Amino acid sequence: MHIYFERLKQRIDAVNQLRIERALEGMPESFRLVYQLIPLFIHFNHPAMPGYLQHGVPSGVAGFMPNDDDITRLLEHVDSLLNDPEFSLQTFCESSEYINLVSSRASADLQAPIIGIYSMGSTSFLGQNSFSDLDIWICHQSWLSEHEIEQLAHKCSLLESWANTLNIKLTLFLVDENRFRHKQSGSLDEEDCGTSQHYLLLDEFYRSAVRLAGKRLLWYLIPTEEEEHYDEYVTYLYSQGILAPNEWLDFGGMGALSAKEYFGASLWQLYKSIDSPYKAVIKSLLLEAYFADYPNTTLLAMEIKSHLHKGEIISSGLDAYVIMLRKISQYLVRRNDYKRLSLVRRCFYLKINEIASSEVSLIEQGSPKTSWRKRHIMQLVQSWGWGEEEILFLDNRSNWKIEQVKEAYDEILHAVMESFRNLIRFARQQDISVSASPKDISILTRKLYAAYEQLPGKITLINPQISPNLAERHLTFIPVSKGKVNRTGWYLFNRAPTPFQMLGSRTIEYSLYISKLVVWSYFNGLWDESTHIHIFNAPKRQRQKITQFYEDIKRTLSKNIAPASPSALYGPAEIREIMICLNLEDDPTHLLSDDQLLESYPNKSQRSMLAFDYYGKPIALVGSVDVVFRNSWDEIRTLNFTGENSLIESLESILAKMHQYALTPRVLKVFCYSQHYASVIAQEVETLFNEAIHLRLIHSIKKHATSIKASSIDTTQGYDSFSGRPILNSQSDMKAGVKLIVWAEHTYGLFFERRGVMIRKLERSQESFKYITEHKLSMLTGNRHNNAHYSKISDLDAKVVVPPIIESYACEGIIQFFFETEEGSQHFNTYILDERNEVDIFLNCEGSQEDLVKDVSRFYSASHERFTSSSHIMSFNLPQFYRVKVQGSTQTILPYD
Repeated sequence: MHIYFERLKQRIDAVNQLRIERALEGMPESFRLVYQLIPLFIHFNHPAMPGYLQHGVPSGVAGFMPNDDDITRLLEHVDSLLNDPEFSLQTFCESSEYINLVSSRASADLQAPIIGIYSMGSTSFLGQNSFSDLDIWICHQSWLSEHEIEQLAHKCSLLESWANTLNIKLTLFLVDENRFRHKQSGSLDEEDCGTSQHYLLLDEFYRSAVRLAGKRLLWYLIPTEEEEHYDEYVTYLYSQGILAPNEWLDFGGMGALSAKEYFGASLWQLYKSIDSPYKAVIKSLLLEAYFADYPNTTLLAMEIKSHLHKGEIISSGLDAYVIMLRKISQYLVRRNDYKRLSLVRRCFYLKINEIASSEVSLIEQGSPKTSWRKRHIMQLVQSWGWGEEEILFLDNRSNWKIEQVKEAYDEILHAVMESFRNLIRFARQQDISVSASPKDISILTRKLYAAYEQLPGKITLINPQISPNLAERHLTFIPVSKGKVNRTGWYLFNRAPTPFQMLGSRTIEYSLYISKLVVWSYFNGLWDESTHIHIFNAPKRQRQKITQFYEDIKRTLSKNIAPASPSALYGPAEIREIMICLNLEDDPTHLLSDDQLLESYPNKSQRSMLAFDYYGKPIALVGSVDVVFRNSWDEIRTLNFTGENSLIESLESILAKMHQYALTPRVLKVFCYSQHYASVIAQEVETLFNEAIHLRLIHSIKKHATSIKASSIDTTQGYDSFSGRPILNSQSDMKAGVKLIVWAEHTYGLFFERRGVMIRKLERSQESFKYITEHKLSMLTGNRHNNAHYSKISDLDAKVVVPPIIESYACEGIIQFFFETEEGSQHFNTYILDERNEVDIFLNCEGSQEDLVKDVSRFYSASHERFTSSSHIMSFNLPQFYRVKVQGSTQTILPYD
């Protein structure tokens, strides 16, 4: 038995060495540098090295003894070391913690803080290319203190920044040795799946891990037939002296994969598909193949381990990507699903292939210069029966334009959604709930909602890593007025407006209003500095206005911003940047001559342009309003308002999208494209919107409104850790804000309440004063239970009032559940705000809140599918859950974990 395990260790080491060599082969020097030096930088903490921390950091990798080649490589490549002429191997060892580690090491320091360093994912496999990210797990001892882990995380962040200077996307994951045994999870973000995966993440790690330094992984040594008795078998090997416990990293066995994990894992793959579409298709189909065999699922890691124990080094050296493709292909063939089989092959090819078409030619197959990756992809292409035309088309991906990208995007999205539907169907058949926490589910679904939900005015980004450049040489905008054969609106073509060019061409995008097409063209990269813009059958000024609108978008809204954070996705969407564009389509001022304006408006410096008096008759100088905004979920939305009341309607719509605790938008710009008085009108409207937003948001009121008593906000608590919002004292009340707007010949009152902003036309001055007085009195007394919003409350509970802090979190377009529990109480109250901010109240609830959350989540995930035969888009607008913590007179909103 000793001999068997020694041979198995040698086999595992040989495969690991092969994977290291393949990870480096054909990669840029910068990648090779990072890949080879990371173990040294983690092992040492030296002032000349990247990641150095002056006050110390856990250093030393178990069993890692850098040799002279490692140090020589370090000296050759790290600039800061080369700048020291006195630097040498001897001085390095003497001035670093290395010498102390060696002196204190009993058996190669197997109890060092860092147990092992492992790359995982596509690195070293067929799926790796020069653009691949580098994901590395830093596995540490469980006895590290919280401060030591924070220091280690800081060092990892510094090393990631160093790698970024070399154009390498490096992500270092700190993994506690007991994470999988105790089912611990990190915080969900762009890289960490949080609670959405457990065994599936371990499966991916085991099948793709490459040991760069530290201890071997024990799991590979345990035969697959002993997996169900993993711990007992490991204990037996230790007790017999066959293995030494301190020589291995043991994350535990795979056990039985829980059906509950599939739903969370599929959401995670959808989440990742936003940025990695080809990988997402492959991973989603792998999940499908897994659950098709449930409960007798054989995970890929188990297949690879089985081959290792049998000595079958197959599939190009146990290549995890090749084995994954084989499993998916077998599953799709069983289903006779050759459409998705063709797609997954193309996704696989595009994910891994960076070969020029001439290099793919079968003539090159026997060339000794051809790398192992190229040789293998050529073999796959041959086995698929692809022709030269299909290969050339895929190899020309860098030159794909909007038609090809839209087709690819739709096909990828359809395939991923079909996998997701199949997984939901499976979850229902198995009557399972979701294993991920409600908070993680909320974050995942919000990200998906923001990326995939198709809504009027929303800008769909259709080029997630499909083609690097969609810029068009010509863009033609064609308006169609009412009464024509085609529907009214604007049509966009990527052709010049000549009969020869337009003959047989298809519309690439349509919108009821021009601003959405311009914004869509900008954010999807179709319109750049080299693009020739044509406005069909439109005056020169219209073309100038649209071109100026594009330039204003470029200066105001960047295409490259950091993705939405998990905390932002967990809360309601808040407007972060907003453009308000006046008179882009309809400009009332072009009817006015300069003489008439000067004659009718002599004192324009003292009067408002919003109440412009034209020959004794008030008129509106804003005929259309186009709004473009980006929210905290990274959605780009557009709104269009036309007609005499366009400004009032746009103001009401924007304020309705702001809950009282929202942060003030960091960008608010107003542009006016009027023929006359453009700058004056823009300035007045910007002032109006700033004042209205100031009245709407508590942050602004807290900073500037002196009329509010200090007791209204509990300033001793500052901002709560959940969302950075002020904590509201439930015994006091935020006062109502009122603003009057004189617009043309009408007066409007803006009434600011917790749950929204109401705009009311005030016909007479007496009515205005009466309504404002009643409104303020009702707010001051807090007597709002007779409001129509509370009509769902029974007569018995007619005096029940929604807690002020809940009203302050109300946000249009989102379903919110608030669970209120007083300290020491066994009961809880539930407040449900629907998309229109109408309230249902359930008092003195009993039972498990956790079960309620799971049931509600399952209900909405089922009822919100909204699939039709003609659409593959589904709704991810699932409810949000919060706790209301009551301590005396103070209430605090907390996330529901």
